[in-house]
Amino acid sequence: MRTMSWLAYLDGNQFGGECVKQLSLEDLKKELERVKRFREGKWREYGRDGVIEVWRRRYVYRGVPYEIAMLKYFSFNEPEPLNAIGFNNIGAYCVLEYVRDGVWNEVARLLRELELSERWLWEDTIHPDMENWTIPQMVEWLHKRAKEYIDFLLDDVETALEARIREMQEKAKRLSELIRQGLINRRG
Repeated sequence: MRTMSWLAYLDGNQFGGECVKQLSLEDLKKELERVKRFREGKWREYGRDGVIEVWRRRYVYRGVPYEIAMLKYFSFNEPEPLNAIGFNNIGAYCVLEYVRDGVWNEVARLLRELELSERWLWEDTIHPDMENWTIPQMVEWLHKRAKEYIDFLLDDVETALEARIREMQEKAKRLSELIRQGLINRRG
């Protein structure tokens, strides 16, 4: 069945890396039941669909850890909630995320605040051109994106930061000029 093809990828071990989380099909069904019990009577507030993280793997590239997870879409509007398709043709997708321990939270925050990378090590595979992708294709693409983000951090971030500082200094100088010009024009 086309909608159940995600089951072939239920075991995240086939994608290597270190296991951070792994649900069995039984665990997934238990989690679905827990979600259903929690939401019953609160459908308007929480909705009738969502996703459950099935597995999460941790990888390291050039000393920088990152994680890839598979999430399964469900809908209580379907007789079999896990058969719901949702975002793509298999009803499951993958995400890339930075590791939330140690220095990596701060690295991601600083990259955002300095406007160097809004989504460093943060991607998903919910895009129109990916609707027919398999889980292995998603994982492969996310590994490629992770390497690009990490290469930027280790090879290019200092140059980008220096350019950003110069740009901010030029903008600050221009703002000061405009303020002075505005005050002169106002007095005159």
